[in-house]
Amino acid sequence: MTDLERITAELAEIQDALLALDDDAFAERYELQLRQDRLRREADRYRTDFDEQRPIPDLLAELRSIDGRVAAAERRVSGFTMMSGPGGTGGASAAVSGEMTKAVIDAKANAARDLGPLLARKAAIERILAERGVDPATGRARTTTQPADLVPQPDLTAE
Repeated sequence: MTDLERITAELAEIQDALLALDDDAFAERYELQLRQDRLRREADRYRTDFDEQRPIPDLLAELRSIDGRVAAAERRVSGFTMMSGPGGTGGASAAVSGEMTKAVIDAKANAARDLGPLLARKAAIERILAERGVDPATGRARTTTQPADLVPQPDLTAE
């Protein structure tokens, strides 16, 4: 069993133990959650190590995928917002009734929940690319002596 498999198994055991606890078992819950947090940090180190060994084109492809998912989540929220106000397809009666307002609040909450991990993942990939001297926005190499937009750069996506 690899270390990552061990961590995954321990996290599963902790989750089962948390679900089995009585509602008033605060001390036990706290200890299990501390252990869970420690294991999650350890698992994150494995993912970071793996990411740092991935080829640049793979990292850029994942970054573009994340950008697309973030844009889709933002469009969903924008669509609900447009429907909730006057002139939206929901109409004034839906906006006044509060039903559309609840839908907008729910959509924004769901999008925020979805965006948090995506944005964290995006930041991690951008950090790795920047450390390798690659501009995450363009996928091109940066130079240390001149700004990236003034110097022709090789396209690293063809690696």
